[in-house]
Amino acid sequence: MSYQRSAAPLAALAALSLTVLVVLGITSCSESGFEVVVELRTDLVPDIEFDRVRTELVTGVGLGSDSSGRLSEVAATPTGDYFTGFRVAEFSGVAPGSYLIRVQVIAGAGIAAERFVAVDLTANTAAQVVVTRSCRGVTCPEEGDAAGAISCVGGLCVLPECTTGREEACPPRECARPGDCPASTTACSEATCIDGLCIATLDDAVCSAEERCHPELGCVDTTVCVPLSEICNGADDDCDDSADEDFDLSSDIDHCGACGNACGTANGAARCDGGTCRVNCNPGFADCNGISGDGCEVDISAATDCGGCGAACTAPTPLCESTGDDSFACAADCAAGTTLCGSSCVDTSDTATHCGSCGNRCDNVAGTSNGATPVCTASSCSFACNVDRADCNAVSADGCEVRVNEDANNCGACGTRCSVTNGTAGCGDRTCVIASCNAGWADCDGNYDNGCETSTRTLSNCGSCGTSCSLPNSTSTCASGTCRVASCNAGWGNCGLVSGDGCSTPLNTLTNCGSCGTACSFNHAMSTCGGGTCSMGTCETGWLDCNDMAFDGCETGRFMPCPVEM
Repeated sequence: MSYQRSAAPLAALAALSLTVLVVLGITSCSESGFEVVVELRTDLVPDIEFDRVRTELVTGVGLGSDSSGRLSEVAATPTGDYFTGFRVAEFSGVAPGSYLIRVQVIAGAGIAAERFVAVDLTANTAAQVVVTRSCRGVTCPEEGDAAGAISCVGGLCVLPECTTGREEACPPRECARPGDCPASTTACSEATCIDGLCIATLDDAVCSAEERCHPELGCVDTTVCVPLSEICNGADDDCDDSADEDFDLSSDIDHCGACGNACGTANGAARCDGGTCRVNCNPGFADCNGISGDGCEVDISAATDCGGCGAACTAPTPLCESTGDDSFACAADCAAGTTLCGSSCVDTSDTATHCGSCGNRCDNVAGTSNGATPVCTASSCSFACNVDRADCNAVSADGCEVRVNEDANNCGACGTRCSVTNGTAGCGDRTCVIASCNAGWADCDGNYDNGCETSTRTLSNCGSCGTSCSLPNSTSTCASGTCRVASCNAGWGNCGLVSGDGCSTPLNTLTNCGSCGTACSFNHAMSTCGGGTCSMGTCETGWLDCNDMAFDGCETGRFMPCPVEM
């Protein structure tokens, strides 16, 4: 099942936005409910980077919301105009209320990218959901993100409320003009900035009939596997006959035990041990429910859980105070230098939940929800970057916005830019790596420093590393990464037109004499092939060659003698 783009009701969606919501026609709710139409707008390439689109209406807004049972899954349309918007779902009879629209762009057995959009249905509604390629392979929330940051926008995890008209719920814009976006390296695409998002425009018209434009690889042949950077989705993205080989599911906090199973990090630092999520709690917090998804959910500086889960303070020591070294104990009165905040005795000079005064929480400071841990120093709130995060733009509002363990422009540290000769760079575990090689090139020595150093258009490395072209009985050539016959050795032919077996046909046989398909056959005579030439042998019994001409064989028969000239 597939949907075609129609002029109505989405004709008004002329500009790319975070998410465009349009109220359609009738605004009152009929007995059958509202109509909801969903379009996907993306610069991911159908049939190459995704093959299906799944759309779901989820009741309520936030983690733990339940499916409404309204789900649509359609195959990607190779010729669909997803860049301007392509319809992927229609729901009818939807009751009024708050929903999440969840759009998943699927590749193989896993999710290539997904986006959640919060909507309040009070009328028939059309939603155009934007998923840019910077969200490919991003699993939300990532380490350091707020628990509700389940949606990806511009490569960052944000709240589902981040839509057009609700920009206060969004991160700072990626760009203000096209020049702010990474320049395109291919002839068929161009980087542009529309409504604060970097997106690639694609022009298939410059490619041949069997090719599609890919913004990083250029025109690619869709009839063969197209090597992409590997993401965790159960598919062989980079065409090396291995799926997800770049991900260790036993230790990856974004894919712990399975692709997409991210470990929660609220009030702590997540880790993945043996495929199971664990968390190292920040001082003053503990994981009391054993659920890794909500991190360290309990404040152990409170009298209800003083120093540990369930350790309640009662008379005559009803208060909870710090005893140093991140420990807490019940007390009758607050010690000097501490302040009674509720039932807790705290030092307001360095307590992030009561910084400078009771109730002044540092996690309310802008930036602390993005890869940072709130801290209180000298009664003033700030934040410290979590492991593998950094504040590279010195803008506190977006916190520690860079993941230096995977950002190729800031790999290991701010400003450390990865670059690969004849390929695309990546960053893994704070180290520059080769993400993919350009068409016609390969990394055969495993050395990042010299990039994709080997041309795969040579006789010694044809199509892949170490594939040597040495076809039998021929002179070989490498064309488009495939070994082919340039010419056959004398006495041999490529009669089956199969390059892989070289020139396998001898040209000294009665069926292929001198050239493919040239058969030796003489009328009522034996045939021979010598030196690539057919010759007539002896005549059959009862037949004679009276004219000494081979073309008609032994033309005189039935025991008649050859005529005698008089």
